[in-house]
Amino acid sequence: MRTRKRDGLWPRLAARLSLALALSLPSVTNAAPADQPWEGDITETDLRRKDLIGLIQKKQIPPALKLRYSRTEADFLVFYDFEGKDIYFRYREDRFDSDAEKHIAHLASGEAYEVTGPFSGLMLYSVMYSEENPGFPDILQKPDALPVFVFKAARPLRIDQILF
Repeated sequence: MRTRKRDGLWPRLAARLSLALALSLPSVTNAAPADQPWEGDITETDLRRKDLIGLIQKKQIPPALKLRYSRTEADFLVFYDFEGKDIYFRYREDRFDSDAEKHIAHLASGEAYEVTGPFSGLMLYSVMYSEENPGFPDILQKPDALPVFVFKAARPLRIDQILF
């Protein structure tokens, strides 16, 4: 007989917990309308890699990009845009450049940054092509070409959200 009372208690307790959880979560009706752009660290209006390639063709490279940090890969920092496309920043001369590690210690994976640095070239299948290379215009047309910059600084964008 005791087990019957317990059997009746657990479903009621589970129902109350799920109701409390549902009430504590933001409702779907409070979400922004579909016609409004995403407002956050990186917005829908910020530059994407495909737009950046177009600006590189016109030689109108912006001084800073709003990107999220992903990881280090060899001598490069890998950032990604709103669509998740990678953009590389060279942060050290070679693998023995231990001083460069001090300049990137503050970077956190997934966080948004305003990243600055001069344009260096394009990387396609681990081969670097500078603007002086005669095949550079052809490389610009390849969808797998990765823009590469020289890393100068990364300013966190989370501070902007807190202050404004």
